[in-house]
Amino acid sequence: VVRQVVTEEGEFEVNLGLERKRVQQQKQLQEQSRQTTENNDSSDDLDTVDDDIISSLARKVKNTHLEDEQSQKDDTIDQEGVGHEEQLPEISFKSARQQNKKAQKKSKKAKRREKEDLAEKQVRLEAERKRTEERASRLGNTLTDTTECTTAEDSGVKSCNTCEGSFTPAQYRSHFRSDWHRYNIKLKMKGRTCVGEQEFKLCDMDAFFDD
Repeated sequence: VVRQVVTEEGEFEVNLGLERKRVQQQKQLQEQSRQTTENNDSSDDLDTVDDDIISSLARKVKNTHLEDEQSQKDDTIDQEGVGHEEQLPEISFKSARQQNKKAQKKSKKAKRREKEDLAEKQVRLEAERKRTEERASRLGNTLTDTTECTTAEDSGVKSCNTCEGSFTPAQYRSHFRSDWHRYNIKLKMKGRTCVGEQEFKLCDMDAFFDD
């Protein structure tokens, strides 16, 4: 019985040792499995983190590229704007100069037209003045002739249209028989100018009447 008890105790201890070993192995396997799971989770987390970092970097690179493109566009617009602003004064100056030239041409044309109009006006005024003087002269001569005739008739004095002399009625009749009147008639017939009484006295009447 003792031997059997000892044997059983020995077997129990052996079995207990085996069970302990088995339990330890299971614990080790569980620990390894747990560590593997944690490692896998950590790897997944790392992969997720890496993906997030890569995505973030990609977004940053894309944003940086877009910002560079926008900056280049802004620089181009600014340069074009500066060039346009630099051209504006030149264009404005050319436009102002052209307007000044047009204004000067218009001013010259206006002055020339004004001078021409003034010259034409002066010519018209001069012609009108001459016509007025001629009318006044004719009117004055008519008035003078009328006055002389009226005066001669009123005073009883008569005039000779050929000799242009004035005579009393008695002298008037004798004048037509005078050499002076006959001399002027011959001059008038020859188309020559009649002479006055004093000039007639200085002429060579004999030679003239002998012709």
